[in-house]
Amino acid sequence: MPDATRPYEPLTSENAALVLVDHQVGLMTVVRDYSTGELKHNVVALANAARALSLPIIVTTTARDSMWGPTFPELVDALPDVSIIDRSTVNAFDDPEVTRAITATAAGS
Repeated sequence: MPDATRPYEPLTSENAALVLVDHQVGLMTVVRDYSTGELKHNVVALANAARALSLPIIVTTTARDSMWGPTFPELVDALPDVSIIDRSTVNAFDDPEVTRAITATAAGS
């Protein structure tokens, strides 16, 4: 809990989670800052680091069975025990299932 001498709470595995939003095959085509391969490599490395630190991991997609396709296979392979939440909302945080999953990490569930 923050106090007057420490105005922030450092992140730990008890108070943080990794939320990966829409790392989908169809959305990779809009990335222009670096290659698709580099993006996949970096996201998988981040997921692996989160696993090593025992962070809760939440993965979401939007319209995976139609417009944007599935989560890219490399990420699915890196997180075999993580259920992917498919939603119909644009904003992941407007989806009740995503909100429940994030809230559950705070409760230690």
